[in-house]
Amino acid sequence: GNTVPVEPTWSLQGMIGQIDPARGTFQATTAGAGTVVAVVGTIAGLAPVSVEPGTATRLQIAPPTATLAAGDQASFTVTAFDAYHNITTADVVWSLTAPLGELANGTLQARRAGTTALVVSAGPIQARTTVQVQPGPVVRLQVTPLQEQLLAGKTLQFRALGYDAYDNAREVDATWSLTGEVGQLDATGGLTA
Repeated sequence: GNTVPVEPTWSLQGMIGQIDPARGTFQATTAGAGTVVAVVGTIAGLAPVSVEPGTATRLQIAPPTATLAAGDQASFTVTAFDAYHNITTADVVWSLTAPLGELANGTLQARRAGTTALVVSAGPIQARTTVQVQPGPVVRLQVTPLQEQLLAGKTLQFRALGYDAYDNAREVDATWSLTGEVGQLDATGGLTA
């Protein structure tokens, strides 16, 4: 039972980090299992080592961008990484920089047309992805101006806007027609009295 000073040669089995072969200092880098080995002459000592992922230092959102129509739904996922690129866990909070829909646990139900950033945060770390919401299918039309009196020989330009189920407006290519004999209507919605 006497302690005898020795100078072992150190090595590592498994790709879980790095070890200084002279001093035996181990630096964990990759999650997984391995073994630290100390050798003196023909005698070896083994120490099993398990490396767990560290605290999250980076978040990544997938997909990296999204374009959808009002009324559509898109699901996003987040992956947390530690300082050594190991996948780890993190408690995250989801948010939008512009309220273009309802967001719950990474699923966006688009409502309003526009562009927003979807942001996921875990404490001080964040990741962002750009989401573009376009108007959905047209469910109603509005012609402007609504009613006008026009002097003979004058021209008035009408315009048609289409609206989706969430009241997002967009220009539409309308086919124009005129009821009654009040003037000439051209293909672009211009009425000459």
